Amino acid sequence: LLQIEVVAEKIQESILVICRILSSFTLSAASVSNINCIR
Repeated sequence: LLQIEVVAEKIQESILVICRILSSFTLSAASVSNINCIR
């Protein structure tokens, strides 16, 4: 169970990084990426 929690945390961190990268590429996609990150 502990390993699953660690993996989940890493996945959440990677998602935030991906959102930041996408938002840095295009301003139009930034707003959409931010909404997805908040959810």
